[in-house]
Order: sequence, then structure tokens, then C-alpha cells
Amino acid sequence: MIRQPDLNPEGVEWDAAAGQFLVGSLGNGKVYAITDEGVATPLVEDDAVKVAVGIEVDAKGGRLLVCSSEREAFTNPLAKTKIALGIYDLKTGERLHLVDLTKIGGESRHFANDVAVDGEGNAYVTDSTQPHIYKVTPNGEASLFVKDARFQNPFLGLNGIVAHPDGYLLVALAGGGKLYKITLEAAPVVTEVTLRQAERFDGLILTPEGVLIGVSSGRVIRLESDDAWATATMTGEAKKHPATTVAYRDGEVYALWAHLSENPQPEAYELVRVVFP
Repeated sequence: MIRQPDLNPEGVEWDAAAGQFLVGSLGNGKVYAITDEGVATPLVEDDAVKVAVGIEVDAKGGRLLVCSSEREAFTNPLAKTKIALGIYDLKTGERLHLVDLTKIGGESRHFANDVAVDGEGNAYVTDSTQPHIYKVTPNGEASLFVKDARFQNPFLGLNGIVAHPDGYLLVALAGGGKLYKITLEAAPVVTEVTLRQAERFDGLILTPEGVLIGVSSGRVIRLESDDAWATATMTGEAKKHPATTVAYRDGEVYALWAHLSENPQPEAYELVRVVFP
């Protein structure tokens, strides 16, 4: 149980080196370190970040990446909102870069939702209100990596994203219930992963064994593929998990329960170990 007013957590990561969970705040834009006793201590306090959405631990680079967005993207459909990728020292929380993504995507309604890092340290950020995925190099240079009309959705577009060690991304289109594979070539190739049923994925993680864990419609599901993610099969399902995303700790999956649908301003949150039947 985590007790922290105005936290409203969305993203969660496990920092193995420090032995603690990290959660981002939709309420105040901070990133908190969470002990096993539920004590929350600010790690990143950046006044430029109003809403911290997806976060990613880059253990190899010693960095924490944070998607910075604005609430107005969903409260006002006509709003022109700004997005950025905050890059911080994983140990100290010191800002290394704050990369403006708005100028890459153009003046419009944007919402940076989730971020993944490849083996070279490049970051890839999804935009839930535009059909865009942005790329940010280790030294903070940003570009438009992919723009694809298939990613446009009036309800909610791109969401969770992971980088596969074999050199491609797996990206969820939440509102469309689809999963896409995107190569990391200079001219990326986008293909839809064939699923037995549509899944409205929120957060995604990829385990060291290559298993994809995703939050979808009040469940946490496990997907596996034997054909390099041309197709995927559900191999596990844990129901009654109204989570936003999940984290992987020592071989186990933990779901973040923000209780946002039950109470828009809760003061207590849960990180719950997921057991697949």
C-alpha cells in the first residue's frame, strides 16, 4: 500500500540496482521511489514536468526516462498541448535532458504516453493523440521515427511500447485493440501482430524470456510468440486487475492499482503481485 496525496500514479518501473519501485505522478509530475513498506520519496522533482506518464529505467545507461504531458490533452479536445521526454540520472534524479517533442510532431493536441529504450540507448515515445512515435538519441536529439495512419484513433491511440532485443518494437494501439511490430531500420516497417482477439492494451513489459505482459480491460495477460511476433497467443490471464501498467521484479509481475476509476483523488494506491492461474 502506498499512501501519498496527489500521487495518481500511472507508470511504474522496478529499479533493480536500488531495490525499489519507481512510479510517476499524474497529479504533480514527480517520480517517486517506493520502498516495500510503501514509503514514497521524491526522486525526480522537475518543475517543467506537470504530468509524468510512462517511465522507463535504462539500467545500462544509468538513466530514468519520463514522458511529460499535459492534462488538457484529454480534458479539452481542442487544446494544443506540449510534450517532452525528461531524461534523468537514475541514482540522483538530476536532469540530464528535457527533450521537446512538440516541435517534432507539430503544433496540435499531443499526449506522450509511454517510452521504451533499445540496446543502443535510443528512446521511443508514443503519442496517444497523434499517429506518431518519436525517437530520442542518447545525447537528446529528437526526430519523428514513425508516422502511420493506422495509429490514429478517436478514442485513444498509441499506448504501451517495448523494445525487443532482436531489433524491433512492439507497440499497442489501445483504442483499436491492436498490437504492432515495428522494425528499427532507417525506414521502419510496420506490421500488425495477429491476435486471436482484440486487446485494448495499456502498459506493456517484455520479460527477459521474451514474454509480453500487458494490462487490458481490467486484466493482466501474458502473450507469447513462436514466429518473431508475426502472431501471438495468450498463455495466461489474471482477472480483476484494474491496473494501468505493470513492472517486472525478480521473475514476478507487479500491477499498479491507482484506483482512478473508483476515486479520482485517492490517497492510497497498491502494487500487487500478479499470479497467473
